[in-house]
Amino acid sequence: MKLEEVKEVLASSPTFAGFDDAEIEEIAKAGQVSTVESGTNLIDEGDAGSAAYVVLGGTGDVYKKGPDTGKDHHLAKVEPGQILGEIGLLLEHSRSATISAGDGFTVFELSQEKFNALLDSNSSAARKLLTTIARGVARRSREVNERLVAFLEHPDEHVEKKTRVDLSGLKDRYRRGLSYI
Repeated sequence: MKLEEVKEVLASSPTFAGFDDAEIEEIAKAGQVSTVESGTNLIDEGDAGSAAYVVLGGTGDVYKKGPDTGKDHHLAKVEPGQILGEIGLLLEHSRSATISAGDGFTVFELSQEKFNALLDSNSSAARKLLTTIARGVARRSREVNERLVAFLEHPDEHVEKKTRVDLSGLKDRYRRGLSYI
């Protein structure tokens, strides 16, 4: 993908809303583009994080392992324009989820090293990106807190909904004559 194409996709992403052309170009020049084969993980939960990615094309899926079962739970779909692994720019911390590539999954990678170099140079683009990441993390934290409080205040409603889903699945299996659970 050419620099102009990368700039165009980055500029159309909500992550880079409010960035001027020079700032978009500065970010675009600091990173690299790669295509990830379908079914391959871009990010593996538990691995060290050292970069963030902006989806340029295709789709992917976010999975998180259950702490008790180790089972992968599908959390979200990712689409062009979304930023992934942004905590990897800020902290040397393990990845909190797995990102699996779908068809045509192309990403723009910005390493922690390149991001820090932009910050050290007093880059307005890096400061804006840092602010955008902080706002996104704060928004997600607020959403999780709201969901947690809703669960704590009404745990039976959440358990009932889950049970209904599980029971309807068992009912469907029974109707099809499947004997396993």
